[in-house]
Amino acid sequence: GSRAWVTRAAGIGVKILGPRLGSTLTVSHLGDVTAPLTRLAFYPVSGGSSGVSLGAATIEGRTRITARGRRDRHTQAGLDDLLAEVADALG
Repeated sequence: GSRAWVTRAAGIGVKILGPRLGSTLTVSHLGDVTAPLTRLAFYPVSGGSSGVSLGAATIEGRTRITARGRRDRHTQAGLDDLLAEVADALG
């Protein structure tokens, strides 16, 4: 279920990012969204000067994950690498 995914993603995020973060890691999942949408991306606000947030939303059984961080501290390539590692770890 959604709670198991969030718990697992948070653990993976802390493991991957722990050595790099000085502020905050936020992991948030909207759950199963039943609104009449075909796509949805959820970017939670990250805290602190170097915080990173992972967001997730599920529509029709497919979960989309996102990463957000301050541009002056995190590159798009770095966030993409983070998402690839999280997706790979989630299998």
